[in-house]
Amino acid sequence: MPRKQPWTWSLKQPRPGHADRMAFIRAIPYEALDDQRNAAAGVQAHPAKQGQALSVNLSQGGMLLMMEGQPALQQQLRIGLRRNATNEVASELVEICWTRSVPALLQGGVCFVGVKFLRAH
Repeated sequence: MPRKQPWTWSLKQPRPGHADRMAFIRAIPYEALDDQRNAAAGVQAHPAKQGQALSVNLSQGGMLLMMEGQPALQQQLRIGLRRNATNEVASELVEICWTRSVPALLQGGVCFVGVKFLRAH
């Protein structure tokens, strides 16, 4: 099926600064955490949203996900990552850094979501 709109993103490889990224295609369960700013302001928390995302790639500092709907920037998520050696699911805290709508070819509210891993200090 031909695309209705031209693809406007560069497909050049390799891109400087992206050498540490590797393909990582997996279903990623997630839970959106309550907005801490709302809690501090005394606004009642909404029930946490849970769902499944699809990971696209992974680096030491974060990962690229595909999700339904467009989450808010700086939203924190708890994601489940399966450890290869033990097959155990580990919980990781991430923060949404950026979002981009997927081109018209994949309509339906799907977007790319860049997240960074939050490390405990």
